[in-house]
Amino acid sequence: MRRRPGRLCGTGAEHATAWTTWLIAGRLAYARAEIALHAESPESAAEWADQAIEVARRTRRRKYEALSLTVLGQALARLGRREEAFEALRSAVAIADDLVGPPARWHARAALGQVAQALGDDETAATAYKEAGSLIESFAGTLAPERAAPLVAAPPVEEILSLAGHRPVRHEL
Repeated sequence: MRRRPGRLCGTGAEHATAWTTWLIAGRLAYARAEIALHAESPESAAEWADQAIEVARRTRRRKYEALSLTVLGQALARLGRREEAFEALRSAVAIADDLVGPPARWHARAALGQVAQALGDDETAATAYKEAGSLIESFAGTLAPERAAPLVAAPPVEEILSLAGHRPVRHEL
């Protein structure tokens, strides 16, 4: 007999096996928080992000902890809770730095830069964008040209590089 999916943070997966929960719980909870950030109120996004952080910590999914802290920081900034927003975003950067993947590192810094800029902290924004741009360029430099070109041409990456003051790097195919 097949088990019907349960609920995890309202996502319908709480009765999954331990392995499945570990594998998907952080991703689902983070995705729900991200949806709330873009489609609901900042209060709702902060609540979902808090739940996602709790799930990520319980399941030891540091990647999703960092991503959820980023959503929390963005939501808190929209709520005018400046110091708490910066604290969450700086925690996301620190966790991302412990992870292997450069994309997590530049994503966390870009979010910090975006929030800092929105809150009028131009120095923090400039530093965060500069670090994110350097991480992107360093990573792109390790790729074959046919992989680097689409990366640096992706609109979110182009925006980060522009805000970082980096000239577009052309990777010839």
